[in-house]
Amino acid sequence: MKAKTPLYHKLFLAFTFFIFFCILLYNKDFLLKKVGEATFGGCCYNLTIARAAYTGMVWQPFGTKPPQWAHHQLARIYFVRGDLDTAITNIELEIRDYPDNLNAYYIKGLILGFMNRNHEAIQVFKYYTSRTHTWAGHNDLAWLQFRIGDYANALATIDKIYKENPNNIWVLNTRAICLHNLHRDKEAKIDIDRAVANLKDMNPARWGSSYPGNDPSIYTEGLEKMKQSVEANKTLIYSQSF
Repeated sequence: MKAKTPLYHKLFLAFTFFIFFCILLYNKDFLLKKVGEATFGGCCYNLTIARAAYTGMVWQPFGTKPPQWAHHQLARIYFVRGDLDTAITNIELEIRDYPDNLNAYYIKGLILGFMNRNHEAIQVFKYYTSRTHTWAGHNDLAWLQFRIGDYANALATIDKIYKENPNNIWVLNTRAICLHNLHRDKEAKIDIDRAVANLKDMNPARWGSSYPGNDPSIYTEGLEKMKQSVEANKTLIYSQSF
């Protein structure tokens, strides 16, 4: 006959499993964060795994708020996937729980801009740029202002970071098209020519570093679209000079 497992063995195994589960649960967020970092902006790009990891961080067994960056990263993932409604929901949850996370306001403004909620996006970016000083924040705010036809304020916004970024293609491109719409084509030509010149040193990896979270496989395509945009603006400025 097969010997029965003593009761104390069963209790010991149950206790061991319980301790292991508690350790795993205690370290859950740390482990999931590492998985998320590796698969979203790290060495092993995979949005499906990254989304599962950050969703696991959002889930908390005792009803406590998720750790910082969980909803933030989920918002970025859904944004990259094109699910803007879910993206805006997640970034608003991040801001609710961590209102001092200024990067969350940048992501919110970006999402609202892609949703064509331009005036809301402008207000968010105004708050973000009042608390930070980054070329990306000012450039995106300027583009939104340009989109609604507020060319003067768009130029004023981009000028705040222009001198610090004299060779930044995004800044030069934005400033040039703003100047063109303000009938200041002599200055516009200088900026757009400089943007075209700097494109020669731009490679897919450098382009991708300005768009963290995007699939590295699209870097070449993204750079090509940027070149087309700059060249199109140059053609516009030179052909329609006022």
